[in-house]
Amino acid sequence: MSDQQQIKISVLGAEYKVKTDKDPSRIHKIEDYLNNKIREISNDTHIASSLKITTWAALFIAEEFLSYKEKTAQHEKKINDIIEKIDKTNSET
Repeated sequence: MSDQQQIKISVLGAEYKVKTDKDPSRIHKIEDYLNNKIREISNDTHIASSLKITTWAALFIAEEFLSYKEKTAQHEKKINDIIEKIDKTNSET
């Protein structure tokens, strides 16, 4: 297990310390993604409440995640079907 480090991030102007063993550049990519999503929602909806904006951001990100997860599962099934066909063809020869 690698050493954990504290990384400072800022979301909606509030600073947080994240203790992680992940690459700092990865954490900052996540920070940027979240802040961009919050900015996008704020501009589109003109919601003033920080709590509401972050809640909407969480909902949109969760929807994106579930969509990718479902697509990945579909691709995985297709790949497994192809592998099964190849295995069947190989065993017949």
